[in-house]
Order: sequence, then structure tokens, then C-alpha cells
Amino acid sequence: MYYNAASHIIFSILFHKIDAYLKSYFNLSGLALSPFMIEKLDTTNQYIVVSFHKSIASENNFRIIISTSTPSVHHCILQYLNDNSNTIALRLSLIVKHKLNITLISNHFLSKGENEVPNIEIKASIRDTDDRNSNNTFSIYCENDFFKLFKINMDTSHRPVNTYELESQFLHFFKDPYTLFPSLPFILEVMSDDEFQKLIYYLLNEKLLTPYHLFLISRAYPQYSLKIKHNISRHTISDIINVGKSIHKITYRDVLEAIYAFEELLFLKLRSKPYFHYGTFIEQVHSILHHMRMVTLFQQKSFDEWVYEFIKSNLLYAVLAKCDDITIAAAFYNNRHLISLLDNYISSKRINGIASLFEMECDTNLIISSQHRMIELFLNTISSHNKLYSQPFNILLKKYMTPENMYYVLFEIGWFVIATALKQSSKKLCLECIKHFPEGAQYCIIDVYNGVLNPNIVHDEMQIKKARNQLIHSLLKLNMYGIIHFQE
Repeated sequence: MYYNAASHIIFSILFHKIDAYLKSYFNLSGLALSPFMIEKLDTTNQYIVVSFHKSIASENNFRIIISTSTPSVHHCILQYLNDNSNTIALRLSLIVKHKLNITLISNHFLSKGENEVPNIEIKASIRDTDDRNSNNTFSIYCENDFFKLFKINMDTSHRPVNTYELESQFLHFFKDPYTLFPSLPFILEVMSDDEFQKLIYYLLNEKLLTPYHLFLISRAYPQYSLKIKHNISRHTISDIINVGKSIHKITYRDVLEAIYAFEELLFLKLRSKPYFHYGTFIEQVHSILHHMRMVTLFQQKSFDEWVYEFIKSNLLYAVLAKCDDITIAAAFYNNRHLISLLDNYISSKRINGIASLFEMECDTNLIISSQHRMIELFLNTISSHNKLYSQPFNILLKKYMTPENMYYVLFEIGWFVIATALKQSSKKLCLECIKHFPEGAQYCIIDVYNGVLNPNIVHDEMQIKKARNQLIHSLLKLNMYGIIHFQE
């Protein structure tokens, strides 16, 4: 399960899709991860030392040590790291907004001092197909300096490390959606020409990017102008030149808007689009937030309690109608005593079919994702019937669209939907609810409100109503997930 949220986030960053490697050696159904623990290294084990550093000559290394007593586990992890080291470094670099290099050393001889210093340990137990933990385990030891990457300074000179406090600080870092927001200069620095070309053409073809944006980006980062030029067509280059001829003045505000718009496009559009390596990568990192939301749901209520909530709200039938039999069987796999509750909602023939699927192998990931699917369907259904949709929008602005809440909404639906929704609203209320937004997003929304940005786009009543419904739906969903809270 995903209850040890901090451990699972670190694991997602460092070992995304390692399951495929482990399955070639073991009858793997999943991995059970421990919470953060404080432990010394076991000197009898085999080690792989993974170092992250900001430059080859840097003396500041952010190290983790992977330890196991099982040779096959050691070999498997080493193979994974050798094949994926660049992707791991890229994932971590995007999160910490700084390019990191990575080095690996297998069977590194640890000095006496290294063996005696306690580190933060996460223990991973390989769960076999019978859903039991086997004796095949490995540990990830994170040195104190490793957490500096996440803006956590573990000063142990005055008091020992409190693992609960450390986990809280670590989760706080990731609860800010801006943590996973891509940085344009970082993209320009690390992306290969082939991938950058695919990115540009995808955005141009989808009409998400214009020559005007490319012109401003080239002016913002002249050191990368040749990279941009070499990866676009002559026709697009000509369009960019024509844009430059027609623009007599570029402001700092114009540049910030273009950069923010580009970064948000990547965040919102490409996080689930495997068009190319970087798009897949964004989706991989974004899955960390998805797991955190799942954790939040199951910390609020157990799956049993959620099912009774479905029944209490008269929405169990609506949820079941949108699920296939495999999803239902997996969701109830560890809660088979609840199957009798379904008698009044689906036919006995279908219930028997679902029960027969309990004989299939069902790993932990499928169980948790199926339960989450049912809960999410419930939340979406209940939010669509909410009375907030019928209330005057300016009243909602004052009561529910606080700056703190709207910050999270921004990263769900994007600045343009918010700008459309805020049309015809009080400018004072508009400025208040976006005041915590990144500067670029604020400028984009204010300039659309004032008719300066995209003046040719007409926002009719239907478009404004649709955008407002999107905004309300996002508010309700975030509130139900416990990410934001409404003031009563």
C-alpha cells in the first residue's frame, strides 16, 4: 500500500519501473516499503553507492547507498541503475531545478566512519505472487546531505533526527505542485536536439505554441537561440523574423508571460503524453503526485468506509456502472466480505462473475489503483451534483476561491481557463484570488482580463460558464482529496 508516502516518493524518483527488472529474477507481485528509519549500514552486505553532484569537479555529493545480502538482488539493481542512470539524474534534476550528474560504484569499500554513521534507511521487501514478503530485500540508505536537495537541512548537532518530522518536511516539499513544474532554461540545456524538435513541432501542430512565443523565448535566452533555430523549419524561422520586425518594444512582462505559458503547456499537456522521452518523463514524475493523492484518500477513510459512503450517498450503483468486472474484483480482492453489499445494485450473475475473478493473481498496485478508481468515480459524481454550480460566481469568489485554494487550482486547469472564468468578475476579487500565483501566471491572467493579451479571442457567455464550471469542479475535487479546505 501507499501509506508510507515519503518512502514511495523517493522510490518513484530513484527506481521508477524497476519492477520489470526484478520480475526477470523473482516471482514479483510488488514491493513493500518501510517508513523512514534511522539505521547504520550492515557491513556484511553488498553495496552500490549512487552519488549526485552539480558538476564533475563538485565536492558536494548527495549520496545514497543501496545495500543487500542477496547477490541476485544486487545484480538486478545494478543492471537497472546502469541502464537508467541518466533518466534518474534527469528526474531528480527537474525536481530540484538544477542539473545533476550521477556516478555509480558497485561493491564500494566503505570506510569505518561510513559504517558507523546512522543514515535514513528505507527497506524494500520483494513481495512474491502469493502476496507475501520474501527474504529478498534491499535497503536504501540516504545520507543527511541528500535531503538538502529537497530544501531540508538535517542539523544533528543539537538533537537527533526525528523521522516523523523529516517525513513531514519531505512531503511538504512535494505538496507544492510547483515542485514538479518544468523549468524552460533547464529544458533548453538538457534536452537533445531530436527531442526538442519533436517537442516544438508537437506544440506548433497543436496550436499551443506560436512564432510569437518562440521569438520571445529566443530573446529571453539568446544563448539557446541557435538550438531553437536548428530545430525548426525555414518557414517557422521566417515567421519568427516577421514577428520581430513587427514588434518595436519587448517588456520584461512579455517575456515572463511567454516563459510561463511554455512551462505550463509542458506541465498540463505532456505529463500524460508519451510522444517523446521528455514527455514520458514528465508523466513519470507527475505520477508521484498521483500516488500522494491516493495516500490522502486512504488516510481519510479505509476502503470499507468509502464503500459505506457510496451507499449512504446513493451513488454505489453509479460507481459500479462505470467499472468493469476486473476493476471491481481487484478493488474488493482484500475486502471480499463487502461483496454481499452489492446484491441490491448488480445482478447475481455479475456478482458470481466478479467472485470468480478472485482466483486470478492480483498484485498490490492493481488493488490500490482499482480502489482509487472507484473512489475517484464517486468523488466526480458527487461533485457534479454540488450546489456550488448554481450560486452566483462573485459569491463563490469571496467564499471559496481564496488565494491559497486558487494556487492549487492553477496547476490543475491552467491560467487560461482561470482567466476566462474571471471575465466579467470584480477586478478587485480577481486580483485577490490570484495573488499567490507565479508572476508569469498573474501577468497572463491580468492582461487577458484587461484585453491586452489575446485581444482577438471573444469570451462569450457559454465559454465563460464552461470555464467557471471547470474551476468549480477543480475546487470540489481538490477539497475532497484534502488538498485544499473550504472555510465554513
